[in-house]
Amino acid sequence: MSDPPRRTGSGPASVGSADRLIAEGNRAEDGGRLDEARRLYERALAAAPGYTRAHLNLGIALEALRDADGARRCYESALAGDPGNPFASYNLGKLLYSRGGAQEAEPHLRAALERKPDFTDARVVLSAMLEDRGDAAGAAAELERVIAQQPGHAGALYNYALVLGKLARWADAESALRKVLALDPAYPRARFSLGTLLRVAGKADEAEALLEAAVEESPDSPEAHLALAQVSASRGRHDAALAQADAAIGLGPHSGHAWLARGLALYSLQRLPEAEAALRRAAAVDRTCPTPTAFSRVSSSASSV
Repeated sequence: MSDPPRRTGSGPASVGSADRLIAEGNRAEDGGRLDEARRLYERALAAAPGYTRAHLNLGIALEALRDADGARRCYESALAGDPGNPFASYNLGKLLYSRGGAQEAEPHLRAALERKPDFTDARVVLSAMLEDRGDAAGAAAELERVIAQQPGHAGALYNYALVLGKLARWADAESALRKVLALDPAYPRARFSLGTLLRVAGKADEAEALLEAAVEESPDSPEAHLALAQVSASRGRHDAALAQADAAIGLGPHSGHAWLARGLALYSLQRLPEAEAALRRAAAVDRTCPTPTAFSRVSSSASSV
């Protein structure tokens, strides 16, 4: 859970007592007893004031208990006693980033990596920060270092695939997603992401199978239903596309793209008045939907009937 003991500001006997309390706290935390763990870490700190390891463990418990300000004070105290501690730097950087302080967090994450270059968790958080900043190439480079160190890191591979998509490196993104599913067939959203990528690439058969699995895994996801509607439509399966579009609308009635998918499916099924109503609804809830051409097709078809 933390770095090896450091005898900072305390004698060997008090540190030994603190370590025993920290071990008890770790067991309580592993068992989900966070309040008990917090109390044990506070006792450890009372036994060995200034002990870096006690500050660090208490900070982790407080963060889990959603006391971000208390956690920050603990991490800062840990760094005050041991400025070179990579775990304290990482935990403080991660906390600051999660609270929207990316600029303040970055030096701490880079300090953690400088002192511990194989610190993959720190590198993953740094990559997310770079991606948020719009530096997809920088994020990809950090994730490549993680994957080189841990080829079986499914989370890093998944994030890498998403970043590669932003860089339009579609083949590499597909390869990364296939590796994720090989490592963990149930990895969250991996089937959805690969199915969506394959749909855009024109590999409709495989995409549809993946998106059907994604809907089974996440039946409450309007995105999954919509993606399946779109790929079913591309295969000429308009009844299936309509059913999935309706499911997406049921879960997210303000999705213009779901209404658009419904309208286009109805148009293909020659249910023209319903199609026009759906397309008008798409335009009403989302002006970015590409509905003018669809409106024209429906209107002209309706007028000729």
